[in-house]
Amino acid sequence: GKTFTMNGDEKGDFPGILPLSAHHIFDRIERNTDDREYLVRVSFVEIYNEVVTDLLNPKAGAIRIRESRERGVFVEAQEEIVTDIDALIQVFERGSKSRHVGSTAMNERSSRSHTIFRITIESKARKDADQADDLDDDRRLSTSSQNSISSAVSEDDDGSADAVLVATLSLVD
Repeated sequence: GKTFTMNGDEKGDFPGILPLSAHHIFDRIERNTDDREYLVRVSFVEIYNEVVTDLLNPKAGAIRIRESRERGVFVEAQEEIVTDIDALIQVFERGSKSRHVGSTAMNERSSRSHTIFRITIESKARKDADQADDLDDDRRLSTSSQNSISSAVSEDDDGSADAVLVATLSLVD
């Protein structure tokens, strides 16, 4: 079914789209850390009976779907920074425990909802150690750019511009 395709099997013999994507993302990051800095954030929401819930903060209750000219249509879901594949999978597994499920004749634990697991990757050119700024400074600039691929530009004290590249992968189950 759709959940098996997304997650794979429990033993890991048949990885699904999520673990394969996570491996690909972190492999690429590992190969490019000499010249780029990366920040990876994830969020996880569920749509059940036309109600959107943040699976990383389920006690918050229903969250609203919002719209703005800058960001388009979005939900204000909790995001968590992850630094490796294991952390990403742990966040996914923690959120999955809050999902609505039920049993069917074919499946003891069938999902009764749709989910969106969103992975946002930001990167910028690495600076010399004496010029290094915190990536969080540029992160604030790029939070309004939530499209698939976009960039934000900031100026350093010396007037030079640094592009922050933002890519988002939304995995829908």
